[in-house]
Amino acid sequence: SRRMFFSQVIPQEALRPSRNWTYEVEWNHRDNDLNVVAPGNYKAVGSIAVQPVMESEPVSFQIK
Repeated sequence: SRRMFFSQVIPQEALRPSRNWTYEVEWNHRDNDLNVVAPGNYKAVGSIAVQPVMESEPVSFQIK
């Protein structure tokens, strides 16, 4: 998310253990320094900025 701008939206939602949330994004295959990411196997983790921080399970993906 470095060098990107986001609108601040403050929804009030209860995070319940039985509920799934899905977000989709398009990625330009560049790292935070704008270098092209090399082919290989990677993992992504989602996090929510609350106290304490909540993280998703890692999701594996491959760049060819």
